[in-house]
Amino acid sequence: MLKILILTSISFLSISCGENIKTKKFELPQDKWGLFFDKVLEAGIVKNPKAWANAVPKGQQTEVLAYYEAISKEKNFSLKSFIDSTFTIPKDYKNEIKETNPKLFFKKSFLALFKKGEDDGGSKIPTRYAYCSGGGVYDEFSYSNSFLVYKTLKAIGETKKCEELIINLAQFIQDYGYVPAGNRSYLMGHSELPVLAYIIEDFYGSNPKKLAEFSGALNKEYMYWMSISEKNEKTKTEFYKSLVFLGNNKTLNRFFTEDSTLNASNYFLEKGKTKTELNLERLAEMSNASTCALNANLYKLEIVLAKAYSALGKETYAKSFNNLAAQRSVLYKNTFWKDESLLEYDFNTKKHKDEISEDLPWVLLSGILSKKESDWVLEKIKNKPDKLSPKISFLDLLALEKNLNLEDFHKAKSSLENKYNNYEILNTNRVDVTLAFLCFIQN
Repeated sequence: MLKILILTSISFLSISCGENIKTKKFELPQDKWGLFFDKVLEAGIVKNPKAWANAVPKGQQTEVLAYYEAISKEKNFSLKSFIDSTFTIPKDYKNEIKETNPKLFFKKSFLALFKKGEDDGGSKIPTRYAYCSGGGVYDEFSYSNSFLVYKTLKAIGETKKCEELIINLAQFIQDYGYVPAGNRSYLMGHSELPVLAYIIEDFYGSNPKKLAEFSGALNKEYMYWMSISEKNEKTKTEFYKSLVFLGNNKTLNRFFTEDSTLNASNYFLEKGKTKTELNLERLAEMSNASTCALNANLYKLEIVLAKAYSALGKETYAKSFNNLAAQRSVLYKNTFWKDESLLEYDFNTKKHKDEISEDLPWVLLSGILSKKESDWVLEKIKNKPDKLSPKISFLDLLALEKNLNLEDFHKAKSSLENKYNNYEILNTNRVDVTLAFLCFIQN
């Protein structure tokens, strides 16, 4: 049944996405510009390699390179002057919002992060609508952060932007088969924790007709994680990208297998390391990263797919996805729950890691665990050390909002508010979108 489901042809959401935007053939910056790209890095002209990777040429690639070849032979040629005149280099983020009211400051700062999705001639992959960037040299969207962006938009009443965010994500699935980590050429080739199902369920959950429209997008994203994806050229056999076979046709997921190759998209950000070396490092790092959260989010995807197919009147498919979710829930507990704790599991060594997942909020938000196990996760989230990043903390807050009583929730919210009450300090630093979320999560 699983094979039937993942190979089923899909009628995609023509109503929601409309006509395709022009699908951009993405090239890594170092491939697009060749030796010229490395030469600029080696010269140290652009201090931040990411800024150089995001640079926007003021002309066509062929014209810029031809001009470089001609002018570089001149006696007084300056590479720095050439770069300054032919490229726009993104600068570090600076918040220029002038506002004394804290809530308005965060709201305006958050909305100022939205950028047009047009093709800039550089490494940016176009989006249909404006997207929430990270600011400065991080001028791209983040799939893993999209759920928090959505919740912030919804909380401040930006309904239209919520819809546009959903369509941007769905458009990526239509064009590429998955949502990339971000809309940069060097962030293509792999996805992050799937969160579109959370967004669609929350936004369209009370509207079966709209939920049904997105069954195609959700199914296609599911196929990305569950289908045969590549061929081993040596053995000529097909293998799975992220499926882990546990016997008796039962599977869980991880990000990558030992056999697949991860596009070393960020190798130029680490000097002294070759593409192959970073490839292997990132492959080892990603193959078992956040397996708890990944399987929890795929469980949520199966649950929402069941709802979407039920809304379509396809009860056989709905029942199948509910069965897949139930099976994943059992396998999840058998794999990750050990000694009354939820631990990460290394599918390579087939051993539990001596660490608790940092992505516990996703586990709680997904609903994959029983009440007893969920209560354990809830206590761990409530007692997390302060050293964790703000993004994790605000994701924690989402989980707490869903599961705590109102009094305990407001205690947790106040604790986080006290961390960021001196908002003027943030005026000179990059404002994370999750900080804006703090102001609007509850009245």
